[in-house]
Amino acid sequence: MSLKRPIVAAALSWGAGLVLSGAQAGRKVDLFVAVCAAGIYAVAIIHIVRKKAGSSMAYMLLPVLFFIGMLHAGSQGRELYDARSALQAATGSDPDGACKLYGRVVQKTQKETAEGVTYILTLADPVINGQQLSGQALVYTDREASVGSRIYGTGEAAGFEKALNPGGFDAFSHNGYRGIYYRVYNATIEKE
Repeated sequence: MSLKRPIVAAALSWGAGLVLSGAQAGRKVDLFVAVCAAGIYAVAIIHIVRKKAGSSMAYMLLPVLFFIGMLHAGSQGRELYDARSALQAATGSDPDGACKLYGRVVQKTQKETAEGVTYILTLADPVINGQQLSGQALVYTDREASVGSRIYGTGEAAGFEKALNPGGFDAFSHNGYRGIYYRVYNATIEKE
């Protein structure tokens, strides 16, 4: 028995691994849990293949893709938590998250508001309070900066929130999986 629509089956296996890993819900993935889930998935696939009286090596790749999907989501989940810990270490015990920041602008957008124009700058490898952080940061400021320039400034650093309601927008995961781990509000750019 040959596998029909192998790309669809592979994508579904990968996606099931990502979703069932729990990393999207903000949980870390345990290696033991990932191996057990992939094993259960493999037994289910073998049962389906035997029930239909066939054999195909392509079916055996599906649990592997499932397992890899779980590990991929787990590694991204760890990055999100490591970034949150690094930000807390950089801002210390300051409840407002007041910080000095430095970084290179890789993207710029602007948003018109009633108070004027707000520029949203995406910084690569930001430095907050002298500590180099991984990933990127969104900086909200009233001063424009060109893409590629290095900026210095101050602001209020924070992470992104998880969804409060099931099915609600989860800024923590949404931005985290795009590699954006931090945001800095009320930024005052001093130098460019």
